[in-house]
Amino acid sequence: MPTTLIRGGLVHDAVHRDACKADILLADGKIAAIGGGLTAPADAAVFDADGLEVYPGFVDAHTNRHLVLFHYISSSPDLPCKIRHCI
Repeated sequence: MPTTLIRGGLVHDAVHRDACKADILLADGKIAAIGGGLTAPADAAVFDADGLEVYPGFVDAHTNRHLVLFHYISSSPDLPCKIRHCI
């Protein structure tokens, strides 16, 4: 698999409480690094995610499971904490 850099998206992960603007480096089909100002090999595919939200490691984007999740977030204030413990 080619190395991929997703640059400058608003990253929501299971580590930080709040989303932050960061880069995501993917290597060999796995998340290799998340942080600001990441560099990638010259032959890496680079995607500009400025203005987009990115959820690394979450459920495949083509599913509709998020619709149920967003419904419960509005009715359960402690759900984000529960999600963090399950990921």
